[in-house]
Amino acid sequence: MRRAAGQAVMLAGFAMALAVVAACGGGSDEKFDIKKGGSDADLAVKGFIDGWAQASGPTPDQFAAGQTRRFLGGELGALVANIRTGGTSGQKPVEQVFNDIMKTPFPPDLGYDIVESTKQGDTSAVVKIKLKYSVESVNNMIKAGKIQPEDATKVFDAVKAGPVRTLTLAKGEGGWQITKVEG
Repeated sequence: MRRAAGQAVMLAGFAMALAVVAACGGGSDEKFDIKKGGSDADLAVKGFIDGWAQASGPTPDQFAAGQTRRFLGGELGALVANIRTGGTSGQKPVEQVFNDIMKTPFPPDLGYDIVESTKQGDTSAVVKIKLKYSVESVNNMIKAGKIQPEDATKVFDAVKAGPVRTLTLAKGEGGWQITKVEG
């Protein structure tokens, strides 16, 4: 009797776990893997943009800033390789270097759209993106102390049209990495 009751409890627990996994979308979502080829270069771009937003947004995440470095390779990777998150007295913070690399004053708060994505063989790809900013984006950065109020108009003009950037990626041992940003 106890054994049957124990099995019933275990089955009920297993069924509940499956229900939770199904409700959360577990198993059906494609896993992020920058080591895959082809359009998965798009996933590396997504990883960088998402990490950049977390690292450089109104409430920067220092852990995300450190982790986001892995999406940059070549000369861009070298720019952030030895910079500490948050920076030091004589050093620009890595999250500011991300902004400089993408040639915008701060990351997009509404994400981005892929304009074009082209695989060039097995080891390189070009992904053209349009960064998307809300009208409130500049105000949010002012409130967070990231932008001075007197610079608001200039900053808004820089992002309001949705800057377009062309990212060149290379695939190496660590997966896809952004090696060049144009735009």
